[in-house]
Amino acid sequence: MKTALVIGGLDNTGGAGILADVKTFAAFGVNTMGTATAITVQNSAGVVSVEHVSGATIRSQIENIIHHFPIHCIKMGMLGSLEGAKAVYDALLPWLKANPIPVIIDPVFVSTSGIPLLDEEGFLFSLKNLYPLAELITPNIPEMELIIQSLGIFTPSIPGAEKNQDLTLRYERIFHSIRKILPSGILLKGGHSSSDGGKDIVTDTLFTGEELIYFSKDKIPITSTHGTGCTFASAICANLVKGEGLIRSVEIAEDYIAGAIQRSPWKDLSYGPVNQLWMSEDGAE
Repeated sequence: MKTALVIGGLDNTGGAGILADVKTFAAFGVNTMGTATAITVQNSAGVVSVEHVSGATIRSQIENIIHHFPIHCIKMGMLGSLEGAKAVYDALLPWLKANPIPVIIDPVFVSTSGIPLLDEEGFLFSLKNLYPLAELITPNIPEMELIIQSLGIFTPSIPGAEKNQDLTLRYERIFHSIRKILPSGILLKGGHSSSDGGKDIVTDTLFTGEELIYFSKDKIPITSTHGTGCTFASAICANLVKGEGLIRSVEIAEDYIAGAIQRSPWKDLSYGPVNQLWMSEDGAE
């Protein structure tokens, strides 16, 4: 059985963070071991508080896993602080040089309720040091904008850029510029864009380094989307380590996350979690 190392925050609701990662990997038959970078207190209304784990404890968690168990892929989410990001980097860099495995990073900067989940210094350190270790990063549109700005890439404005088709055109022009600085593949999640042509369409854009591939689907009109980013990135990582190629892994993850949103049992909540276990409810493998 393949085993993933998941690194991120502990969400007490289980909707996001490393608990969501564990459920997602399990849904695809992949074992997990974890490292908590922070402990969050939250509910369906949002994040109440965040307590960061010390850098020494983060590093010790990682090192006591990677030097004792076989790990086949790594998925990172919330790092919390500069101290946390440095601890992850210091623990992983020498090991990854000797053990090149798939690494997926889902940038986590701010909660939906507006609580900061990574300080500016931690973000800049991650951008320079951790992101280049990843096979794929999975930012949403606000996160992508911050990455572009921080890399100093010129992005000409496009009239009506809030529409999906215009956002796609804009990013077509800059992905190759990003590639010269940041070697990771990029999956740009389009969930924050506005309706296009009067119809709610979500377009995710995968840049492999060689080509751009678009995944468009109808936006699901429910608010139970807590944990979408964590779950989506973990589904991609799980399928990569099972031997699927990058494009196919994204295709599978697109279907999986749509089902997780549609089958959420918490639709009546203001911001309920997605359902990572929906495939088992259908008797699917």
